[in-house]
Amino acid sequence: MNIVLACDFGYRNYLEVTINSIISNTPSGTFYLINTDFPSSWFNTMSDKLQSFNWNIVDKKIEDSYFKTFATYPHITIATFYRYLIPNILDVDKVLYLDADLIATNDLTTLYNINMQDYPVVAVKDCISEVRKEYAFNAGVLLIDVAKWKANCVFEKALAIHHDKTITLRDADQSVLNIIFKNQWLEIDDYYNFQTAEAEYNVRYRTPTRLPLIVHYTTQYKPWTNNTAGNIFRRIYRFITKKITFDEFIKNQYHVKFADYWFKYQSVEKRNKDAK
Repeated sequence: MNIVLACDFGYRNYLEVTINSIISNTPSGTFYLINTDFPSSWFNTMSDKLQSFNWNIVDKKIEDSYFKTFATYPHITIATFYRYLIPNILDVDKVLYLDADLIATNDLTTLYNINMQDYPVVAVKDCISEVRKEYAFNAGVLLIDVAKWKANCVFEKALAIHHDKTITLRDADQSVLNIIFKNQWLEIDDYYNFQTAEAEYNVRYRTPTRLPLIVHYTTQYKPWTNNTAGNIFRRIYRFITKKITFDEFIKNQYHVKFADYWFKYQSVEKRNKDAK
């Protein structure tokens, strides 16, 4: 199993929780971390840990000057654009790309072995786009046919789209990839990428029928952030308009769905570090 991750060193604590959740549930594989600033000491420490789980990690350093002028959300860095480079820097047939703000609750093999039916990408519908009446996939969990991405010249097309001032990119890299792969992606159930979307009031109260294989903490509200509901006047408005619950109003704190699972894997990571 080939899993691609991409982030900057400042996000390492959250990345490590994602990695810990994966190796705790999936027997073996290789991580490819696309980055610019992770030191070799971090990779050495992580490699030592992963060996006992039959996993390994490969340092894929890249040049990020292409992306420095690209716009994204305040809580997201330009590392979100690194996934464009997957077909240019990896010589494998298939990869599972994962954002670093998610956890796996079970073995990812079932997702990795999905029949791609000759599509270049397999993904889950983006729940926020669905509210906007748009048919788009969420770019945080992508099963990728690398050869097809290379044939599609994804990196080159992505740069061209970013530089085309006539195109509005509401969701940064996600908008770009949906343009490139419009009507060329296979939709799968949100069991494989349940998006919490706590900042989006129209979708935050969704409840899955079963524990998702992947819980993806989308939008700026994460298990580890200070998710206050605002001053008293804003909280009153949000409660009256049913955007927060009574408990959230009283505690002035948003509840992030499945946050306990994130802290479960964070606590394991902390124990591993403390034991060294």
